[in-house]
Amino acid sequence: MKKIMIASIIFALVIQFSTYAQKEIKLSKKWEIDSVFMTPESAVYDSIRNCLYVSNFNDKGGFRRNSDTLFDECISKVDLNGKVIDFRWVNNLLGPTGITIFNDKLYVLERGYLTLIDIERHAIEKRIPIKNSGFLNDIVIDKNGDIYISDSQKSSILKFENNECKVWWQDTTLCVGSNGLYIYDNKLIVGNQKNNLISVSIPGKEIKVIASNILEGIDGLNRFKDNFIVSWRSKIALVDDKGFSNVLLDTKNNKEFLADFEFIKKKRMIVVPTLTTNKLVTYEIVDEK
Repeated sequence: MKKIMIASIIFALVIQFSTYAQKEIKLSKKWEIDSVFMTPESAVYDSIRNCLYVSNFNDKGGFRRNSDTLFDECISKVDLNGKVIDFRWVNNLLGPTGITIFNDKLYVLERGYLTLIDIERHAIEKRIPIKNSGFLNDIVIDKNGDIYISDSQKSSILKFENNECKVWWQDTTLCVGSNGLYIYDNKLIVGNQKNNLISVSIPGKEIKVIASNILEGIDGLNRFKDNFIVSWRSKIALVDDKGFSNVLLDTKNNKEFLADFEFIKKKRMIVVPTLTTNKLVTYEIVDEK
């Protein structure tokens, strides 16, 4: 009798595992804003006002290798139904890339600056110079208010605290093109090129390579259940903690550059700026068997 009961339990577990293994997720396209933006680089969700902000990098060829001091770029405000509320919601910026929200302030990376925007007044509150920077790209802020910034040109991670910005981590594990950042489980996750996903513990700086050679590089980086969501060029993929990847989307256009997306967890919505085709596209994560 015991053998029969054990066999029944094992059989039930196998069936349950098989059913779970057959479940997959896919992306369902919701809406698209076509060819309105100026090289949109990053998007962030404002949960208080239920809207999106999009940085317009406005690349004029060569990822800003040429000097440009016009300060004629902007942040756009968009609703969750795909309508542009205000294209130049905040104006007079210099090539903004990574953006994030902390304590109801919008933090923006410009060329050589960390800029704070008062969301309620949609106005620049403070512009902080970051000396000797190369290409400031992505930004995350931990629960303590410490700010981490990727400098893609100098293969380093900067940390801004106590009104001072210093190199926090620079290691041979990084290469030129270090970009996407995400804080998870008291670790800084870095999207890179060769070593695609790197984990750096805070504050011990213990390094672990999570995944290598899955994409040419990683721009957008977030977390969904037990996986990281990553984007670069034409693809959006899931990567688990052991480095296994599953491509959810491939537009087949390597020149499109799916950039620094926002993931709204409660809505299971991915909002993707397309760097070179000037679009904003949203997808919903859906389960299917």
